[in-house]
Amino acid sequence: MTQLFTLFSSSAGNCTAISSGRTTLLVDAGGSCRRITAALQDHGIDPRSIAGIVLTHEHSDHISALRVLLRRLDIPVFGTFATINYLADNDLVPPGAQLCPVAGGGMIGDIAFDLFPTQHDAGDTCGYTFFTPDGKKIGFATDLGKFTDVVASNLCGSDAVVLESNYDPHMLEVSGYPYGLIRRIKGEYGHLSNEDCAAGCAHLLRSGVRHFLLAHTSKQNNLEELAYQTTLCALESSGGTPEVQLEVAPKFSSSPVLMI
Repeated sequence: MTQLFTLFSSSAGNCTAISSGRTTLLVDAGGSCRRITAALQDHGIDPRSIAGIVLTHEHSDHISALRVLLRRLDIPVFGTFATINYLADNDLVPPGAQLCPVAGGGMIGDIAFDLFPTQHDAGDTCGYTFFTPDGKKIGFATDLGKFTDVVASNLCGSDAVVLESNYDPHMLEVSGYPYGLIRRIKGEYGHLSNEDCAAGCAHLLRSGVRHFLLAHTSKQNNLEELAYQTTLCALESSGGTPEVQLEVAPKFSSSPVLMI
């Protein structure tokens, strides 16, 4: 059975685990090596068994653990050409690290993956769809300023989706952030608001998605319960059924394990 959970997920650090039973991989490696290895061990996963790390982009909250993690563990790292080149050019990984640039997709153990573009202010941000041997499809998209048609078409029909619910607009407006930063977060290459995430989840519900994990909530400008209730209302308004599972990834601890 496919398992999906976040180790932690916020603007302070992001790391998600997907397991087919035989293969476990990580999506992003923010935070610290200590936090990642401790969270894996808490779930009974030997960090040395991780088959690969796929990266969404090069911002520090998604890659900050890589240097130390790759010194201790021999794990290949996958990402777009721009992301992989950024790691190499900026000395963000140790010498000899296995860096694997990919264009359309690839295979890690028995998990296949495709990548698709997302709108964010990084070199070449992407989301992923993962396909496990038991026929499950897992969609993943965080750090996107807009729920585009490309994002929707790739996530539709997934068995489970991890989607960003980054900020509450009212909390952001009174955050005390500089105007330029507020504008950047709210822009089409910034982050997804609770309302935009909720609308995206309602759209995906109609395509058959039944497991939703809301992720990358802002440390300052969101509350997990607020993100949850905003999407829950949208799902209920769209005919959400008792079979629908909705969770919000905790900012600094692991989420419940979704059994897909």
